[in-house]
Amino acid sequence: MLGAYLTNVPRRVRLFGLLFFVALVAYLLWVYLGAQRVIIPREFLEAKGRGAIVAEEIVRLSGETARQLEQINKLDQEGKYADAFLLVAEEQKRSREMRGYAALLSRELSTMTSAVAQISETDARSTALQAVNYEVTLMGKLITYNEYLAQLLEALRRKFEGIAPSAPSVGELIGTINEEVAAINDLNGQFLGEIAKLERAAE
Repeated sequence: MLGAYLTNVPRRVRLFGLLFFVALVAYLLWVYLGAQRVIIPREFLEAKGRGAIVAEEIVRLSGETARQLEQINKLDQEGKYADAFLLVAEEQKRSREMRGYAALLSRELSTMTSAVAQISETDARSTALQAVNYEVTLMGKLITYNEYLAQLLEALRRKFEGIAPSAPSVGELIGTINEEVAAINDLNGQFLGEIAKLERAAE
């Protein structure tokens, strides 16, 4: 019966109906796919790019610190406290450079945090916040790294001047600083991983 009814419908009307149906399906697909696409604000992307460069510099400097600490530990074990003391003093200069980068990173993280609310999808916003959180934690590790470095300098100064050593020992402090350096590297790697996940969602 339906077939007979359609046969009586003018061909032009049937064609128009088919085109209307195809257009409607195409529109609904466009709306659906558009709604699924993650929109990341330009401010977030630009701050992320600058922040990633700064974080890489921090990681590079912390890697140089790890190599220097091996030499400091060797000199300490050999009783060459004056030489070890000088190397730690050099490390403090590197530490000041890292603090400068940390200040730059802090500004970029502030911009990223402010822009997170403009990300169009809930899971993507959570990913962005997790990425920022990793770098905030990294900055906390930098603070403790600097504190342990100051303690290391003091411990070597006491040895150099023949004063009774304080706790923790030089070896323990070097081990702790190395742990902080490893944590800094790991946190930056996790930050980059979350950013990569966010960028894939926006493709």
